[in-house]
Amino acid sequence: MLSKKMNAETKARRSNLLWMLASISLLIVIGLENILSSTFVLDEGASLSGYLIKQLGFLGGGIVAAWVIWRWGYQFIRRWCSKIVLINIICLIAVKFVGITVNGARRWLGFGAFSFQPSEFAKLAAIITMAAAIAFYLERHGNKELMSLHLRNIFPIDKWERKVPFGKRLFALFLNRYGLFAFFPTLFFSFLVLLQPDAGTAIVIFFPVLMMFFCCELTVIHTKFSWKQRFAFAIAI
Repeated sequence: MLSKKMNAETKARRSNLLWMLASISLLIVIGLENILSSTFVLDEGASLSGYLIKQLGFLGGGIVAAWVIWRWGYQFIRRWCSKIVLINIICLIAVKFVGITVNGARRWLGFGAFSFQPSEFAKLAAIITMAAAIAFYLERHGNKELMSLHLRNIFPIDKWERKVPFGKRLFALFLNRYGLFAFFPTLFFSFLVLLQPDAGTAIVIFFPVLMMFFCCELTVIHTKFSWKQRFAFAIAI
């Protein structure tokens, strides 16, 4: 129960957290039930819960990882955002050249007995990247001067502007089209996955990020769209 000593903002945050945990728990239960009902016949009667136990093991690993991130503080992920994007791009490109082909699609990377699907990690990388972009924007209230000052303190933008043709114009374009540039990593992930080919996963990578954009105050061309315009854009996508 919520403590009576909490202020309204804290209560709202706690309530949102509880609703999120409830939603996640419901999705987990539905997913486990679907796995059990759709795969038990593959065990040929040996075990009705073989695949379920395996999935519960993955669930346990995910809970441990979530606990570790919670203890460390999720903010450290933000510092690794650019490295996460770079590693995912390298892995997705590597799939095209040295990936394992299964059922006519090249989607896996393998090293001996170990193999993994980079597109699965790209789903998480896309969400992390957009979350970092949204947080940066909201912390500075969309103020282009504050955003510019902070970026100049972190990156050697002054040097880039002198060395890159039309450097100042490009940086101004970035600030004015910040929301559009925030989509670039996700669009690139989706494009690389689409080449595998895997259109379903490409859509799954893009859609949550699109919903994150709709649910925040981030703008594409420094202009807020009406709900009708956003709805039309969603339908078009």
